[in-house]
Amino acid sequence: VAHGALNAVPSRDGGTPMPRCGPGKRICRNGAHDTTIDADRCRRAAKGDMRTLAELSPRDSLGAVVAPFDGVVTAVSTAPGNIVDTSQSLVTVTDLSTVWMQVSVPEHDAAAVHAGQTVAVNVDAYPNEPFNGRVIDVADQADPNTGTVAVRCEVPNPGGLLRANMFATAKIATPLGHDSVLVPDSALQDVNGKTVIFVPAGRGHFLPRTVHTGVAASGMTEIVSGVTAGTPVVADGSYWLKAALMQTTIPDEG
Repeated sequence: VAHGALNAVPSRDGGTPMPRCGPGKRICRNGAHDTTIDADRCRRAAKGDMRTLAELSPRDSLGAVVAPFDGVVTAVSTAPGNIVDTSQSLVTVTDLSTVWMQVSVPEHDAAAVHAGQTVAVNVDAYPNEPFNGRVIDVADQADPNTGTVAVRCEVPNPGGLLRANMFATAKIATPLGHDSVLVPDSALQDVNGKTVIFVPAGRGHFLPRTVHTGVAASGMTEIVSGVTAGTPVVADGSYWLKAALMQTTIPDEG
């Protein structure tokens, strides 16, 4: 609220009596002249005070608040007309140039996960857009309800495609620590909820094998059971074999 002091204009009918001249009741010319000057001075002062009030009054109901960094407004805690003070948060601005991903890792695999390891992230919204990050923290204890350990990953998001609360899958590159059977990721197909690979059976024929997978990293997946080392598998073209399998009856040797 703007405050200003206004000087009252003397009334011609009241206030300080005008000076009179001689025994009659005629107003002296000099006194009338002086009173007129005082009234004009008061009017000018009042106009000046009104201009001051106009300058102090808000000229616009909207104002700009500049954020200290680039980001996206994710929450607004006030509305036009609300009274606010310096302790109140008006809006929440989130920097999405880098996002955190909370990964639930099975407790039997958690021992192999450490800060600094690379992670490959895939989200359903962008199936053909890979995102790469790194592990920055591993929880000290497992969740007794799920049997998993929370792993926090940091993922660069320069294009702003990743958003808060998106669901994603992550593959964390970990050293195996033992000899394993590895196959290319392209060799693995999901058939009726089972992971299947195809092995040559001679004369252009292929047989599906149900396998159980382990750790995946750098385009390769560990095969825990289902095939042995040295068994040839189909990598490129396995999708078309899956399509043929879904249309025909091919025995599953797995």
